[in-house]
Amino acid sequence: MEVYVAYCHLTVPVRVPVTATVLDLKLKMETYLGLSADKQDVFLGPQPLRLEDENVLQNICQVRDGSTVFLRLKLQVWVKTETERYGLVVYTDNNVLAMKKRLGERYGLKVENRRLALLDPSTNGLLVLDDRTVLHTINIHLREGIEFLLV
Repeated sequence: MEVYVAYCHLTVPVRVPVTATVLDLKLKMETYLGLSADKQDVFLGPQPLRLEDENVLQNICQVRDGSTVFLRLKLQVWVKTETERYGLVVYTDNNVLAMKKRLGERYGLKVENRRLALLDPSTNGLLVLDDRTVLHTINIHLREGIEFLLV
């Protein structure tokens, strides 16, 4: 069976046996993503109907040959201030403002008047991010462990 997996702004076809589980599908996706599959969430449709790892694809009535499922990418990132470094798990379909809110909730940081930035390898300068920027649209490769700066 061929299932289309949509993530970020891409859709890729993935061939799996009909007896494959959601976890099997996620493990196949590791090749494309370079991310640990066990941390990722798979949804049926863009609505938040999360599929459990042990679900067999052929037993999910909405999944057939040619169906599309949605992979919501989750990353462990770091946010560095002048004095500290904070770990945070983020979904790449969230925007910068949601990430800043999580920082405030989790660590009690005052982030309302601060901006998040990334080191831009193409210019060796800082790419300051707008609060409305969706993480997966940033032109810098997001990866596990990437470091954001709170400026």
